Amino acid sequence: KVNILIIAAVICTILITAVVLAKTSKLNFAMISAMSLLSAGMTLNTFERIHNGFVVDYLYFTFFEEFPVFNIPDIMIVLGAFMLIVSISASTRIE
Repeated sequence: KVNILIIAAVICTILITAVVLAKTSKLNFAMISAMSLLSAGMTLNTFERIHNGFVVDYLYFTFFEEFPVFNIPDIMIVLGAFMLIVSISASTRIE
């Protein structure tokens, strides 16, 4: 089970990089930062899964009812995905 998740994380990282490189003619700072955040978040979660056998979620906020528990790599993945979507849509509008 862990090996499949590791392989999936590596494949996702490669696919995201390939799609961004194929869809954009110029990489800007936002795209490079977004891809770095995505890769780092996926890598950190993968390392934690290898080490522990699961990912530890430790950020719990009580001011929202039923708000999900998450960790720093999750934040990196969500922020990177958002930045990537915004930067790709902005660059395709300009071209």
